[in-house]
Amino acid sequence: GWNVVAATFVMALFSFGLGFYGLTVYVATLQRLHGWSAAAVSAPVTMYYVAGALLTMTISSLYGRLGPAVVVTGGSVALAAGLAALGCVGQPWQLYPAFLVMSVGWGATSGAAINIILAPWWERRRGLAVSIAFNGATLGGVIVAPALIPLIEAVGFPRALAAAAVVLLL
Repeated sequence: GWNVVAATFVMALFSFGLGFYGLTVYVATLQRLHGWSAAAVSAPVTMYYVAGALLTMTISSLYGRLGPAVVVTGGSVALAAGLAALGCVGQPWQLYPAFLVMSVGWGATSGAAINIILAPWWERRRGLAVSIAFNGATLGGVIVAPALIPLIEAVGFPRALAAAAVVLLL
């Protein structure tokens, strides 16, 4: 069970770091690079959260049918693919498909998924296990999202997101 807690901690670190807290970095960078309005960049983010929430409503049955390994792997690939695509957008409309793909990854690896994965392993100390796993989410906001800023400055937005996608997959 503790190995599962460690795995969900790492999953939370990257899913929240890149799929939740990282959004502020992406929005600000896209506005700065392309001169797009806040509305043009924020509307696709709203769609991202709505699509992720809709997926979260069905994620339990998906985990039950396919198992955690398949769903987490598929979600990680989707989040990574969306990140890489986001780094290549040249028009505001292209944000929608990039964020939509990312939302699949977010829905498959975020809060509900962590609880679904941990529940079978814990009864008596479930609260402790879940709280430790969700500390990864907090550290995603403290470590992963801020690390994107110097990475973007050093290698540029497309390469930084491609690098983040590779690290996520590893």
